[in-house]
Amino acid sequence: LTSAGSDSDVPSVCPSAELTGDESCEDGRSADHVPSLFGTGGSDIFRGLLSGGRIRLGSDCCGLCTFYVALQAQGREVDFRFACDSNLAVKRMALERYPIQVWYDDVMTRDSSAATVPAVDLYTAGFPCQPFSTSGKRLGMADHRGTVFDGCAQYISCKRPTCFVLENVRGLLSHAGGAT
Repeated sequence: LTSAGSDSDVPSVCPSAELTGDESCEDGRSADHVPSLFGTGGSDIFRGLLSGGRIRLGSDCCGLCTFYVALQAQGREVDFRFACDSNLAVKRMALERYPIQVWYDDVMTRDSSAATVPAVDLYTAGFPCQPFSTSGKRLGMADHRGTVFDGCAQYISCKRPTCFVLENVRGLLSHAGGAT
């Protein structure tokens, strides 16, 4: 992924609104403020985010909530705004152990454009890797698990977090000749 700062970088999948650099997000920031960790200055922004005060965190396909755990281990104050995972065992564990404010059972059924979906500073997602892995069939979006990426992209497009981290396999970048 590249910077989500312009419409040409990351396609908008927000069903209710298209944000451009001239519009404001719900927190008043310009829609062109979202940097990539891979683009110019992205790592500086990530370092800045991690060196500041309280972090508002949201995580889809959260698994063991490792970003929350890592931030806590570094002594950071974390406002765990929301988490989502379709695995019921993960849901039970996460809700027992962590102060998650809102739980979503399925990123694909959530309308990320809704005002009730929290905005965050740091958005993380570890969407399924099997559709893109060189160890698998590499069906990509033809595999229903591959479309979970669309739910993650919808959140980024609609809520414009300060920073996002999408965790997956190297095959994601080479799948379908890099078109994915």
